[in-house]
Amino acid sequence: PMTLPPDESELGPGPPPAPVAPRERGVHPAVQVGWMFGRVVNAVFLATLAVVAEASLARWVPLRPPLVGLAVFGLVLILGLWHARMLFASWRWALRPDDVVARYGVVWRVIRSIPRVRVQHVDVRSGPVDRALGLVEVSLHVAGSAGPVLTIPGLAPAEAEALREALLDSAKVS
Repeated sequence: PMTLPPDESELGPGPPPAPVAPRERGVHPAVQVGWMFGRVVNAVFLATLAVVAEASLARWVPLRPPLVGLAVFGLVLILGLWHARMLFASWRWALRPDDVVARYGVVWRVIRSIPRVRVQHVDVRSGPVDRALGLVEVSLHVAGSAGPVLTIPGLAPAEAEALREALLDSAKVS
């Protein structure tokens, strides 16, 4: 049997209940399409290299030229599409009162927390594939870092702008 939490009137005197933690969000489902497109391009590129290498070795190795290229293409494509799907499933982020936290990774899992007071500036950018899908990515920069310390991919432009504004507003208060 499931019990409900006590009503406020039942709590009595004492400290107020802790605020509810913001729920973690995933990235936009369309980002998966962009990641899969990149994996297909990689598979074609590597298969082309394999065909060229196999053709140049054909005088010493008796294989028909497309065999290795097709095998490389198939293997890289299957692994790449699987990785893109698993990466999409693993991506979670949340804007909390004191920090921004992100959890992601397939083979190596990462949990990264960036204190909001350390955020120096926020970049919102999109490449050609992201623009075609209507997505942007947000990069957070902190003092002393050479580049972004966290990049959240696959956000809708309105969501990215709201995140940027919230982070910059908290920087003004500090």
